[in-house]
Amino acid sequence: MRKTHLRRIGVILAGMCIFIGGMEIYLRMIHYADPPHHLLPDGTPTKGNPYEDRNRYPDDPFTGETYNIVIFGGAWPFGLGCSSAETFAGIMENELREKRNLAVRVVNMGQPDFSTKDVAEIFPRSLKRYKADLAVIMTGLRDCIPDYLEGDFSARKPFSVASDAALPRWRISRLWSNDRFYRFLKARNIDPEDRKDYVVRRLSLAETQTFLLEIAKAARDADVKTIFITYPKLECIDRAYPHYPLYSRRNFLAKTAASSFGHMIVDLEEKIPAQDTAKFLLPWMRWPHPNARGHQFIADEILTAVSEDIKRVPRI
Repeated sequence: MRKTHLRRIGVILAGMCIFIGGMEIYLRMIHYADPPHHLLPDGTPTKGNPYEDRNRYPDDPFTGETYNIVIFGGAWPFGLGCSSAETFAGIMENELREKRNLAVRVVNMGQPDFSTKDVAEIFPRSLKRYKADLAVIMTGLRDCIPDYLEGDFSARKPFSVASDAALPRWRISRLWSNDRFYRFLKARNIDPEDRKDYVVRRLSLAETQTFLLEIAKAARDADVKTIFITYPKLECIDRAYPHYPLYSRRNFLAKTAASSFGHMIVDLEEKIPAQDTAKFLLPWMRWPHPNARGHQFIADEILTAVSEDIKRVPRI
């Protein structure tokens, strides 16, 4: 009788080991929650693999001989978690300069930790410095991060190796960790803009509005065509790849600033259905940042918006 029980226990344990081992092999095969080898799961570089400078023209002289596009904003324009070539700035330059052989320069002024206030400070002088023909603004997301999540925000500057950023060696442990995070998000509504109590954020609603209006006015005064880009909504939580909330409820401020001074708007909130937003985000990063597909979508929308201007750009 005792041998029978031991045999059954052995069979059960063997079955569990086979199941766990099979799951681990499968998760490794599909590269579950695997960031690129040079990045940590919070999007910051591993030691010895710093991000390259996203501005390819920091010291180059600019003249009126090229059509100059200058992109401003935070982690999304910078392309946190993506290579420089995968960002919408890199995609646009490759499409216009390399493929179409047009005299175009795309300057990526995005910085991962930039708020709307930071953008407003560098905006006027950057328009002059790079003789901008087109300015692209995508900012506001960083303003909304609440103080109690500040320590978890991935876009640290300067980039550092976080002690809490190490991934579990076992992929099944990553799956378990993501499932716990998913249940945490479902159990607690951590979106501060849904809460009635006062939540301290990096910039208040009024401050974001003031700086966006400053940016829009500076663009009009400089007579530079300008596009404001909104953020898509993220309403669903993917159990396999859960993300923190995408703070997009200040999009109306960007729309107000654009309409007040006659600028263009690329409304991702309208163009991307909320249930599809996760498809355009990096799955391995918990903070919502666009993947290569998301950057391609943004680049295509910008190029479509200025297609008539692009037709008049001379060839190299």
